[in-house]
Amino acid sequence: GTSNEPIEIPFFLTNELPALPEEVKLALERAINMLAQDINCTDVNDAESSMRLAIQNNQTYFDDLTAPLEHTKQVFNSKLSHMISSLPDVIESRSPVGLSQTIKIASLDFDYDKCCSVLDSVKNSFEQVKQYFDEREDHKSNDENDTTQNRFIRSVHCTFAHNSQVTQTEMMALFNHLLGCNVDAKATALLYSDNVAAIEVEIPDVTSGSARHPVPRPRNEFQHVTVWCGQDVEAKESNELPEQVKSKIAQKVLFKEPIPLCGSFSFWHEQEPDALINDTSKQ
Repeated sequence: GTSNEPIEIPFFLTNELPALPEEVKLALERAINMLAQDINCTDVNDAESSMRLAIQNNQTYFDDLTAPLEHTKQVFNSKLSHMISSLPDVIESRSPVGLSQTIKIASLDFDYDKCCSVLDSVKNSFEQVKQYFDEREDHKSNDENDTTQNRFIRSVHCTFAHNSQVTQTEMMALFNHLLGCNVDAKATALLYSDNVAAIEVEIPDVTSGSARHPVPRPRNEFQHVTVWCGQDVEAKESNELPEQVKSKIAQKVLFKEPIPLCGSFSFWHEQEPDALINDTSKQ
């Protein structure tokens, strides 16, 4: 979790507001121009009446500007749950942290148990996949951030942008309004080698729910969720799996049917300088 990080919820439905209706624009211009002139009560009353009528005639426009209340509640609950789940079991005292922290990645986070269900489903259908993961079953208790061990990645996510690819300003512009929004992705294949394994995912063009926001394309061409890494292997190496499949270094198993996998957008921040272990799963 990030200390002192505010929970932001959407007020407007989109970041880019539509143009004002012509009737509203003219009423506003009339009122503004009136301020630079000698005005009387009659002029003020006429201008106010024109403004009220313009707003009344375009009520649908103003109603459609704001996000639905249920969506706002959903975003708040999702962000709060994510922040709570990311808190450590033991909170140590530390020096105050600045409000502004560097964003490491923008990601679509998935539930670990749901990803395990995807793997179980594939294991039941493909004997070679069952053998692969059965041989690695005892790795589940290992720390996902300890690269000296074979390990399963519990903080399963699809990276959409890394701070090595985009600026902090771009990160905020592209993803800040999507934080907490859900996306109904689909798991379509499993790619694996001796070193790393990942689930390939299909990302829709819009978020789920009533407020359907456009979803940016991930910067990585291979859209995936890393699920297992070997010793001395970082999660980012899963980006090489498609090319390794072509070279027959890795294998790819296409699912008979896409498997639904719901995720939620979040920012992951750079760890503090005093962190004891560098988190290598956020790649």
